[in-house]
Amino acid sequence: LQLAVCYTEMSSLTILARYSKRRPLVTAVIATTSKSALIDAICQLVIEKRKTLDLKRVAVFTMFGFSYLGFGQYLLYNKIFPRIWSHKNRTLGTVLQQVAADSMIVSPLLYYPAFYLTSELIKGNGINEAITHYKEEAPVALPAMSKLWVPAQVSHIKS
Repeated sequence: LQLAVCYTEMSSLTILARYSKRRPLVTAVIATTSKSALIDAICQLVIEKRKTLDLKRVAVFTMFGFSYLGFGQYLLYNKIFPRIWSHKNRTLGTVLQQVAADSMIVSPLLYYPAFYLTSELIKGNGINEAITHYKEEAPVALPAMSKLWVPAQVSHIKS
């Protein structure tokens, strides 16, 4: 019985791996959408110890996971970045260039504006509120993001 369970799990993982190679964009969108919704729900219920979910907030993370993280980052990191920096010849210099581009261009000019716009639109507001909200939080959010993600990206991109 254990062998059958192991075989079934291996087969499922093999099927998933094959599908993701054939359909990387679909896989990315499904993964980022579900991950974003699930992680926010866990944060609200476990970390913040809320009694009920803020469904608008879950909707923000779900839509952001679907649109920017799924489609946007797939395009950026799987199509655009490889055209600029070949993955065949990775050096510390090219890794640092990618991390610098991500932390100094992508995050402040694409990631955060897309998040704040998604958030405000789902709340029923518009682009002006998104810009205002981003301007208020950017001085804290951007340095915090860099402290966490720059070291993580250096190690990830290099591997």
